[in-house]
Amino acid sequence: MTKKLLKSIEIVLRNAIIYPLLRSLLRNKPHSGTIDLARHKKIIIFRQDRIGDMIISTPIFRKIKSEYPHIQLTVLASPVNAAIVENDPNIDRLVVKENHWIRAIGQTIWLRKQNYDILLNFIFNKTTTIGIFDRIICPRAIKISQGPEKYHFYFNHFMTLERGKKHTGELYIELTEKVFGIKFDPNEDLYQLFIDDDVREQINQYIGRTINPSTVKHSRAHDFILLNISATDPEKSFSAAQAQEIARHLAIERKIFTVVISAPWDNSVRNKIVAQGNSTYLLSFPQQGTATLPAIAELSRRAAFIVTPDTALIHFASAMRTPVIGVYTPLQYTEEWFPYKIDHHMVMAQKNKPVAYIPVTTIIKNIDLYILKYFNTRHMADVE
Repeated sequence: MTKKLLKSIEIVLRNAIIYPLLRSLLRNKPHSGTIDLARHKKIIIFRQDRIGDMIISTPIFRKIKSEYPHIQLTVLASPVNAAIVENDPNIDRLVVKENHWIRAIGQTIWLRKQNYDILLNFIFNKTTTIGIFDRIICPRAIKISQGPEKYHFYFNHFMTLERGKKHTGELYIELTEKVFGIKFDPNEDLYQLFIDDDVREQINQYIGRTINPSTVKHSRAHDFILLNISATDPEKSFSAAQAQEIARHLAIERKIFTVVISAPWDNSVRNKIVAQGNSTYLLSFPQQGTATLPAIAELSRRAAFIVTPDTALIHFASAMRTPVIGVYTPLQYTEEWFPYKIDHHMVMAQKNKPVAYIPVTTIIKNIDLYILKYFNTRHMADVE
């Protein structure tokens, strides 16, 4: 009861005092019509959030740079997702958002001095924080975003797009097309990650050492399944028992090379699963430490298919054109974050239940269907 009362008071204060005050202090001069990028020189794109958000933004970077090569394109990334685009040739400057407050102040002052012509915001939550920040670093720039009308005053060029009926990547494209008058042709909406030769060689050596030396000669080897056991949010995570049973089924019962990856906080769980499996078919990546994002991207490209409860790997799969089995919960389920233009299958938890409540037999049954589809007759006979 107390919690509900405090929440109600917070809403009243926000709408009666905070928003009116911010509107008077931060109101931007409205801008309408199509923005001609040919008349501008510097643009910054806000992308200081999660891994998947950065991946699905890559078509925007590519399209802006291909249409307007004179534009100096800056992307503001987070420490979490910056590595995704560190080799992207479409980005002129990659700035990693500082978290320490002293360094953040210095970085904010530096960003303000860059005198950007245009700020394009792709972070559609935390609007108040973003609105205050963009006003500080780009006081004279045309600031672009979308969302509920009540947040209009934070930006110059603002629209409300219909969400929930299309993929988030398509929403970014719709915003870009409407604001800049750019038309995306078929397949220009595909994600693209640029992996350097050192990372490719690292994965080649790993595959040659642990799975099959002959596959090193090939640009893509379909000799293993990539199993991700981690998710950012607890509701989306496999339980340890689910992850262990899936790994055991693939490596011991089906005798398919299975590479297990995890987020840093699940490294010990990953190592325990592999150790207890005690099978040459069950592998950990990396064998020690934590994998880099480019390495996971390249490993995703080389897999026959991916099994994951987390949308970050869903987007890696989409970028690398690798089939994927996604395990979702209705608690956070939305078609806005589905795999994009690749072969995929979704396993869904029952209403109001997290992923951990899905019977592991249901997950395995769906994995077996993909084994039938992507592996040879030796495994097909086992499944049938």
